[in-house]
Formats: sequence, structure tokens, C-alpha cells
Amino acid sequence: MDGSQGTPIVVSEGFRHIFWLKAPGDHVKAGESVASMEAGKGTTFVAAPVEGTLGDIVVPTGSTTKSNEPIGFILPLRAKPFSA
Repeated sequence: MDGSQGTPIVVSEGFRHIFWLKAPGDHVKAGESVASMEAGKGTTFVAAPVEGTLGDIVVPTGSTTKSNEPIGFILPLRAKPFSA
């Protein structure tokens, strides 16, 4: 992965039944929950690692994830034009 897709959202262990709380194109703040996942001990929320726009979702709703693989990407915020 070369970073051209944005900052990856990665979970440290495999989960099942992911449910996205945000849609591609939504603005997210660092630390904001973007998805929830069911684990053996209950539901875990996945936070955005950086502020930006939710880009590609790699693991769709209802799917199972593998550990340490991206489930989606956060695109950088676009710079605002300079105004004098």
C-alpha cells in the first residue's frame, strides 16, 4: 500500500459482522467512530485514525475482517483556498 488511497483504517484483530456508521464522502474527525464490529465479547467501535473524508470501504457491512488488514480509508482534507 503506497498511501494513494489515504490513511488506512486497520483493526488489530479479526471481527465479524462489521456495520459502517459513516458512508463514503462523510467528513470524520480523528477518534470519531466510523464502524462497529461484533467480537466474541460484544460490540467494538472503530475510530477514525485521522480527520478527513471516508473514502473507499474495503470490508462491506455484514462481512468478516482479518486482523491487521485495512477495512477502509480516510482521505485527507482538501486545503481551503487562501483568501486575502
